[in-house]
Amino acid sequence: MSRSTLSSRIDEMYSVTVGEVVKKLEKAPYLCLTADAWSAHSRAFLGVTSHWIDGDLKRGSAVLACSRFTGTHSYDRIAVELNKIIARFNIPKEKIVCVVTDNGSNFVKAFKEFGLDAVKESRKPKEPHSSDSGGESDDVSEEESEADSSESLDEMVVEIDQILHAKSSLELPSHFRCASHTLSLIATKDILEVSLNAFKTLPYEIQRVAD
Repeated sequence: MSRSTLSSRIDEMYSVTVGEVVKKLEKAPYLCLTADAWSAHSRAFLGVTSHWIDGDLKRGSAVLACSRFTGTHSYDRIAVELNKIIARFNIPKEKIVCVVTDNGSNFVKAFKEFGLDAVKESRKPKEPHSSDSGGESDDVSEEESEADSSESLDEMVVEIDQILHAKSSLELPSHFRCASHTLSLIATKDILEVSLNAFKTLPYEIQRVAD
């Protein structure tokens, strides 16, 4: 078999498999995704999996991506890549219950900045300040009118980051931090900050008894 034939057959199998996965995801009422990024042999990768329970209460799972992740693992690039993967499989974000990740700051910030809740909040129009006229006369002097006009212009000022968020197509589903990773951090990192000496020596005492 030649290289070109093998390549074309792999591409064909990939297209067929993606189509089958898309059909399964369409039938699932709700989905849960997991995402992780890691490095191996000087190469970085991004992996995404999906999980659901069908009408017969049977669990289904599928790998959506295990792709190269070139460049820095910044929160905005993670958001872009996750959106591409979700769009590739035609998954409505409202169907995704949550995306489970570890406690990495880049993942946490990606969902904090581009999560559905954050995007909806950034798109809310600012409420104008209520006037404190107190029911007094409607007669307003020219100076007061100019002052009111200046205040109205100030209220119209919008932060540039709000404009960018409003126009941005980056919208990530809800986020959930992996409980197992959290417990692992507690057992390996946070335990070192405990001030009780008796608690610190407990693992060594257990190991001594086991020996």
